[in-house]
Amino acid sequence: MKKLFIAAFLAFSFAAFTSAANAAVIDFNSALDQYWISTYTESGFQFSLAIADGMGTLTSDDMPGYWYSNGTGHLETWTNVGDDSGFVLTAIGGGSFSLDSLDFGNGYVAGNEPTSGLTVTGSLTGGGTITQNFSYSGPGSITASFGDGWNALDSVLVDSHGSENRTFFDNVVVDAHESDRVPDVASTLGLVMLSFAGLVAFRRRKS
Repeated sequence: MKKLFIAAFLAFSFAAFTSAANAAVIDFNSALDQYWISTYTESGFQFSLAIADGMGTLTSDDMPGYWYSNGTGHLETWTNVGDDSGFVLTAIGGGSFSLDSLDFGNGYVAGNEPTSGLTVTGSLTGGGTITQNFSYSGPGSITASFGDGWNALDSVLVDSHGSENRTFFDNVVVDAHESDRVPDVASTLGLVMLSFAGLVAFRRRKS
């Protein structure tokens, strides 16, 4: 019985490890320097243009002193006629995911058209939405961190506020295709049963 308990514990721990091993940091470092794109994909996720005039990925040396540069690639959204810019984040091929954090700030270092903050709205897998607001006063970047409730998402709408704002985004931390933060019950049960069968076969060979 003691051996069975140990085997079950090891199986559960293995399932927990594998379910938590899907974390990814989307840093845009491999992106091309490009403007006026409608979508961008990286690490199994897609960023789609939403509530904005434009979206692009900028490299570290793109027009220094004009666009924001943090020494690495990043995503930029802007609006020329309204008060909102942003994107929708989804997992490619569907499936739920979690959002842990992202960096953002004023994308126009000349000082014009800064963002005043974000409203981030997640569409939950089981229905309903979750929303969190972040203010920004600059300069530089700040990290928006997300807590409980942001781990079973079908999509996320990121809305940056500010008249004709330009906003940069970087280091988006997500957990791919993870409906929650506990191990999958079916997988864990299968591993436990496999361990039990192995112990039974071992005892039969000894007897």
